[in-house]
Amino acid sequence: MAPVFYRLMMIVILAFLTDQCRGRNPFWFRPTPKPFQHVPTENETATKLVTNFFRIPLSYLSQIGRSKRQVTQEDIVVILDRSGSIGDCNYEKAKEALKTMLDIASEIGYDNRYAAVTFASHATTDFTFVANPDAGIKIKNLPYIRGATNTQAALQEAKRVFEDPSSGKRPGVKKIAFLITDGHSNVDPWKTIPNANLLRASGVEIFVVAVGDYKSGISEIVEIASPDRKYHVFRVADMNGFLDVTNLAFKLVAPKKYAALTPHKKLSSVQTFKLPGAADTAKRLEENFVKAKTKPPPSGAGFRALFQIPTSREVHDVVVLMDGSGSVTSCQFEKAKKALRYLLAVKNMYVDLKYAAVTFSNSATVNFNFLPDYFAAGEMNRITRPGGGTNTYAALVKATELFEDPLAGGRRDPDKRIVFLVTDGGSNSPSETIAKALELKEDGVEVFVVGIGSYFNGIDEIRKVASSPPEEFFYVASDLWEVVKQIVKDISPTLLEAMNAEYDLPC
Repeated sequence: MAPVFYRLMMIVILAFLTDQCRGRNPFWFRPTPKPFQHVPTENETATKLVTNFFRIPLSYLSQIGRSKRQVTQEDIVVILDRSGSIGDCNYEKAKEALKTMLDIASEIGYDNRYAAVTFASHATTDFTFVANPDAGIKIKNLPYIRGATNTQAALQEAKRVFEDPSSGKRPGVKKIAFLITDGHSNVDPWKTIPNANLLRASGVEIFVVAVGDYKSGISEIVEIASPDRKYHVFRVADMNGFLDVTNLAFKLVAPKKYAALTPHKKLSSVQTFKLPGAADTAKRLEENFVKAKTKPPPSGAGFRALFQIPTSREVHDVVVLMDGSGSVTSCQFEKAKKALRYLLAVKNMYVDLKYAAVTFSNSATVNFNFLPDYFAAGEMNRITRPGGGTNTYAALVKATELFEDPLAGGRRDPDKRIVFLVTDGGSNSPSETIAKALELKEDGVEVFVVGIGSYFNGIDEIRKVASSPPEEFFYVASDLWEVVKQIVKDISPTLLEAMNAEYDLPC
């Protein structure tokens, strides 16, 4: 037995030395293919995406929408990595980039159907073949459930979707798998390339977006793609880069429409919608929502002075609507929730305030009816983010019901009825949402809207939801917590101390 072992070891060593002498890596080592060792510029990758994935020659771009072209039909399974290394914020950017790609295909005139497989420790078919815009809405609502990187299971699941007669697949239509991942697999990795080979052998063309400026693991990702791989592998430094690439591709395909959509379709790294500073937003919000036009009573004026309560106060009933959709990360939701709690506490210093809270995603839920601030603050702490779609319309319906319900705790004839909406973008049904907001406004309800985050999809819609003038009722804030902190700093040192004592969430 021993001589056989030594002979085998000698063969391995000789093979290694022979390859090294010839300037090659040993046979078990997969070197990074030279074309994929570096991340190209976003403009280069966008051009490559247009010419290779969308199959549009650059010379034809000016003719899109003006000349007839044979209708292309494709059934595409989007395979999206939702492993822990992606992170919920980047996951949302990936979904936004995919939505842009669907819009590009629609702009070109493709008759495509889309299905989605997401994967972490396990792979899941989230939806089977549907057309855009339904596919875009479904992609927006894909949940982020983190885990490991089981790429082989995702490839196997994609093959199953293409073979399933009930998946909505169409006979004779080109089959494409579009994989977005940030690294090599770590669950049964020896199955990844064989499963990719099986998928390709079944007639599926595989494109891969490799996210990350790394070399380790890129060889596996490259081997998943269809040959010629230089046409089927797209490298981006990060999810911002992927988002920028898709927006640049959209700009190449439809420059006029891209310009019309600006500012709410923009490059992530170059803001075309300029966010105001926290101090500027705080000043407007303090003046228009908190209504802090008079100083609190001076110290030494008794009970009201202790709590900084003016002697004459208006009665305000406020319904807070909090976006708990999948695109709002858990961290953003918690931070916005805390910010609202302090904002309303400050407002309570100037008015006789009661407020109720509604969270919304696929549907809307009344978290609590109208309560005084000191009771409502405790209830706010218990609210959790539901995750899902963005059914702003349903939230506005709940607000209407709260104002009309005599058992909801609201006052019969308050000086003001206010809806305070916090959201990160457009809703699933913009026309219904705008119409419902108009009903509320016509009924005398003031609608304040705060768009949170640094990227807004549907900003025109949420601006229309707000009351007029927008200078008074519409706000955008990359970080609502910092805005509210500025307001509290101006008004209440005691509350500021409480805010500073809070755990500052790093999102």
